[in-house]
Amino acid sequence: MGIFDFLKVKPVKKDFNSTEFVTNGECDTYSGFYLDSNYVTWKEKYTNSNTHFSNVVFLDWINRTKLLKDSFDHYSKFISYDLDIKNPIKKYKDFIKNGYLQKGSLESVLETYKAADLKEILRENNLKLSGKKTELISRIISEVNIENLKPYLNDNVYELTQKGLDYINKYNYYVTLYSYRNFCIGPIEFDRCRSTFNSNSPDFYKVMIKILDARIHLFEEKKSYGLLRNTFHNKSIIMKDLGLFDEQFRYLIYVSYMDLSGVCNSNHIYNYKDMIFPPGIAKSLFNTKDYFNLNYVDEAFNIKLPFRYFEKDTFIQIINDILEGKTVDFDRYKKYANLKSKKVFNEK
Repeated sequence: MGIFDFLKVKPVKKDFNSTEFVTNGECDTYSGFYLDSNYVTWKEKYTNSNTHFSNVVFLDWINRTKLLKDSFDHYSKFISYDLDIKNPIKKYKDFIKNGYLQKGSLESVLETYKAADLKEILRENNLKLSGKKTELISRIISEVNIENLKPYLNDNVYELTQKGLDYINKYNYYVTLYSYRNFCIGPIEFDRCRSTFNSNSPDFYKVMIKILDARIHLFEEKKSYGLLRNTFHNKSIIMKDLGLFDEQFRYLIYVSYMDLSGVCNSNHIYNYKDMIFPPGIAKSLFNTKDYFNLNYVDEAFNIKLPFRYFEKDTFIQIINDILEGKTVDFDRYKKYANLKSKKVFNEK
């Protein structure tokens, strides 16, 4: 069954078990995912930098940069903060020693240079300067004498060996997972969910969707409305990346319902005068306006909230205004808002 067939299947209740992937409130995340006092950060659980996750993401970064720096300060901070690799130079050299990296080819060395530097090499050798960077490199390799290139060769450039390529290909889903790091889904939670599939290589997006569905159920159960809203937003991003723009719009409507309700975590409610509608969500709604479906609004209003500022008719009017390119002006809708008794977040 393909990913698109998977999305058509209604999840069974047991797939939404709130403790299936996040046991006792624990979660291995980069930041921001807090459920209760039993929370354990990703770093506390993944203190060993020799995990497949840290190795593959670091190797992928090396494959794109290729240059071995001689100072820790030159390395991106994410290597220490996200991957828990405190000594990247040693880690780099370990990859070389263990056969994952080898001396870079002439092409790899030239790839580390800027186009202006490549043109300087061509100029010194009386060769044509026009073309894209790849064309400049190809021209240098084919037409410049290797003796003339020796001043430009850098011994600190390395590239992946076949062993390194095979390793990245085997665990490439960790590289993709890291690209979604803002979702706060760490490798432990991902692996835990991945192991519930019958296939040894389940589709990456099937795993992500199952995790997000589990979180939706968990956050509804715990009344963590801010986290619920963010999970709906994450799901809209996944649907966009899959090219399922009708599903993207569905989850954008859910996000809008949460944003316009005024409800946040712990049953608190934003003061009406402090209400804003995220411009990024408005832009995404406008860009997918062709997929508008009133059924999505009905589904959103089935989400149980302790309070909401607007009833369905006003909500639809606000969405229609957004789809027409208008800015959400809360003063315009104030006469329709429920301003009766409530707990107010940050009210002075």
